[in-house]
Amino acid sequence: MNYQSSLKILAVALTVLSTGACKKAYLDHPTNSDVLKENVFADINQVSAFVSNIYTSRTDGFTYLNYAMLASATDEAKCSNLANAVLQLNNGSWSASINPDDRWSYYYNAIRSCNIYFANKDEIKTTNYGQPILALNDYKQPAEAIKQRSTGEVFFLRAFYYFELMKRYGGVPLVTKVYDVGDNFNLARNSLDETVQFISNDLDSAVNYLPADYDGQDNNFGRATQSIAMALKSRLLLYAASDLYNPTGSKAKWVAAAEANKAVMDLELFSLDEDGYNQVFLDKNNNEVIFALRTAPRNDLETAFNPVGYDLGGGGINPTQNLVDDYETADGKMISENGSGYNPQNPYINRDPRFYATINYNGASWKGRLVQTYNGGKDGPGMVNATLTGYYMAKFLDPELNLNLGQQSNRNWIFIRYAEILLNYAEAQNEASGPDASVYDAVNQVRERAGMPDLADGLNQAQMREKIRHERRIEFAFEDHRFWDVRRWKIGGQVFGTPVRGTSITLNANGTFTYTSTQVENRVFSDKMYWYPIPQSEMYNNDKMTQNSGW
Repeated sequence: MNYQSSLKILAVALTVLSTGACKKAYLDHPTNSDVLKENVFADINQVSAFVSNIYTSRTDGFTYLNYAMLASATDEAKCSNLANAVLQLNNGSWSASINPDDRWSYYYNAIRSCNIYFANKDEIKTTNYGQPILALNDYKQPAEAIKQRSTGEVFFLRAFYYFELMKRYGGVPLVTKVYDVGDNFNLARNSLDETVQFISNDLDSAVNYLPADYDGQDNNFGRATQSIAMALKSRLLLYAASDLYNPTGSKAKWVAAAEANKAVMDLELFSLDEDGYNQVFLDKNNNEVIFALRTAPRNDLETAFNPVGYDLGGGGINPTQNLVDDYETADGKMISENGSGYNPQNPYINRDPRFYATINYNGASWKGRLVQTYNGGKDGPGMVNATLTGYYMAKFLDPELNLNLGQQSNRNWIFIRYAEILLNYAEAQNEASGPDASVYDAVNQVRERAGMPDLADGLNQAQMREKIRHERRIEFAFEDHRFWDVRRWKIGGQVFGTPVRGTSITLNANGTFTYTSTQVENRVFSDKMYWYPIPQSEMYNNDKMTQNSGW
């Protein structure tokens, strides 16, 4: 069988693995995806293709939940499509049988591919008649180097997918073998601590096998490296130290998280993008990005998220007034603080520069005209798919694209960037030993790049904690952090259980505007929602499975 035909059959088998048998438990999924393993693992070129295929289970957050983005299930945004299933996450109607973000089978399918690799990696041929085999593709590297790198990649990917499961479901069954028909594959869940340790061990193994970098090989952008594995571990340990994961309040876990993030900082491989906050998301090559998914040239983000009065604008993600009110004024004060200068009838002047890079508001300059979200405006209520909050998302969007001409541009969906490492470190170090100089320095680096003043001196630990949490809210808006941060901090009731607000804007005869606060949606959050329910199908088919509390 030639290289192309065997890859084609392998691709079909993996497609079956990704979409099959919804009535069966996904832990017990031996399929014919294994039938060509003797062909695949005998050819280093097919091994490389097999590993590359495992990466395809990463998903970009732009199109997640049918363009609702995970932000629409937080206090960051409201989805203007009222038929989108994300509403179930907000109104409490989701369950073990109905979960718009159920990823159980999806990630276990990816993990199965990882385990197939580990079960067969010793069969990978690296020499032929005593001579090193060179890959046909992949920069003509020796097979031994590709095998080494591939093993590290698969350790990393298995850790990545288990982390995605863990942050949704908590402790999960840790599957490390490929099950055959007839095997007993009813498995109990491992504890949360065991799951964290397993992921951490896989990431340590990944570091041992992975290269430091790919030496300018642009086609390998997004492949795992030592620093990427270290960065994911730094996030893992931050989560593991947080309230939801660490009910006893172990300081040792915070110390470990601080050390892991400091280790990434000490590599001195990454830095905040000096071209500015907005360019991090528009420039596909910048030194702030640690791990990202590079998408093909596209303009669907603009057609989905541009204000509706613009060329082919779709309006889909509507930032909330809750988020808008949390942007400080330019001098570093919250809008409710004395001396902030905030004017509720001229609310968008003199704000944190990240506000202007993130939010399209009434009067914002966008693609050659001012955004009009007032009543009767080109982008306001009454237009098809118009904003429900008075705002549109600007972050990630390329204002230079002419959609009527079909213009496109590349974008990265960034999983991890250096600003996160700095704020991870600040949070962990503050919890471990209080707001020392290194905590201030890490937070202030992020603020200074944004054009904001340093934090005030003399903060105590609790005050610094709130400042760091606020900084994450602003810095990472719409980047899929808020959904998980609020859960790991265990503040869901007070944050996600409160109404989502917007603004109604009236154009006055003298050209000024009147802004009136509106309630857009009531939201529901109960303690059971800190973890997702285990899918009901899994409960039916696995008599050792236990359900998360409350579901």
